[in-house]
Amino acid sequence: MNSTRKLWVGLAALLIASFAVLLWVGSEVHRQAPLCPKRS
Repeated sequence: MNSTRKLWVGLAALLIASFAVLLWVGSEVHRQAPLCPKRS
């Protein structure tokens, strides 16, 4: 595997990991504080 391919694979892995963490954190925040709380 040449160095360019290694860089692309590393970049793809980094992007996938970043989006996975972002989705997980977003779901945790949404669970603790829903987007639109009911107004009384």
